Amino acid sequence: MIYFAVFFGVFGLGCLYNGATDNAIGFGVLALFSLFMALLNSYNYRREKAFSQWLFENVDRLWNKSPVDSFKGEEYEKFDTLTQFSYCVSFLFFSRTYYSHSYHTKNKGQMLLMGCFYILVSLIYGWWAIPLGPVNTIKNIISCFRGGHKYVLAEVLNDMPKMKRFENIEDFLEYQKQRNSQNEN
Repeated sequence: MIYFAVFFGVFGLGCLYNGATDNAIGFGVLALFSLFMALLNSYNYRREKAFSQWLFENVDRLWNKSPVDSFKGEEYEKFDTLTQFSYCVSFLFFSRTYYSHSYHTKNKGQMLLMGCFYILVSLIYGWWAIPLGPVNTIKNIISCFRGGHKYVLAEVLNDMPKMKRFENIEDFLEYQKQRNSQNEN
């Protein structure tokens, strides 16, 4: 995403230098949105990493204890439903699907808003690769229209013993992404 911000910023400065202020404003907006998306990706990754670490540390308390436990002010029970949204970012021959952090699905209005946000991101950034950009974009938009990838916290808690075989939390997060992509297909 940082590359998009630099790319759009350079084009915007070129347009500004040549006197095309309307184009410069458009490229500037795209550069700022790209920078925002880079920060969002970083935030999603850090939050999902912290959530997975919290789950790993509290797996016994969550599994054995019926009452709720809290992560960053949100209360969780073992049978709560969580949602992740996927979105596509493409450029030339590069197309990649990213995942949001896990949202607690108690607030249906927030889920609708988040789904629309990630659809917008895929519509803006997903088409620009040959040949997989449009395919991945449509796949991610359909996933968001269906409400994202939903899973029950108990499924993740069942996977926690497997986490001990991974060297670090990043390897476990990669395992979860692969599991999510297999479930979507």
